[in-house]
Amino acid sequence: MDAATLGRPDVLSLIVNGRQATQSVRSLGNGAYDVDGVELKVIDPRSRALGETTQQGDADTFEATAYMPGRVVAVLAAEGDEVASGQGVVVLEAMKMENEIQSEIDGRLEQLLVEVGQTVDGGQPLFVVAADSDA
Repeated sequence: MDAATLGRPDVLSLIVNGRQATQSVRSLGNGAYDVDGVELKVIDPRSRALGETTQQGDADTFEATAYMPGRVVAVLAAEGDEVASGQGVVVLEAMKMENEIQSEIDGRLEQLLVEVGQTVDGGQPLFVVAADSDA
């Protein structure tokens, strides 16, 4: 799904499964909207292109996801390794540019979900880091 504001706070332009539609919405603030009872967050395209990752699950884990389709060109850590916040774990090539996907928390690389040469879709999980227990 892709969404964009139309210059009005109560209408979004949506593309779902390749079809465009406009939808009345209720703003929840900070780029979030209520669309018929479903919360939708509109992310600035520049933020997305810079490699935004998402944190999912509880506060004790961080799951990095691919921000766009690409190919894994390097894996910089192995499962079980200690990683620091800001440390690169996977290098993803997208649109002829290599982007280092980093952990956003200190912890242990719990799951490495990709391997070198693998193609990934946007939003696909790449790795999971479990926070240090004494943090």
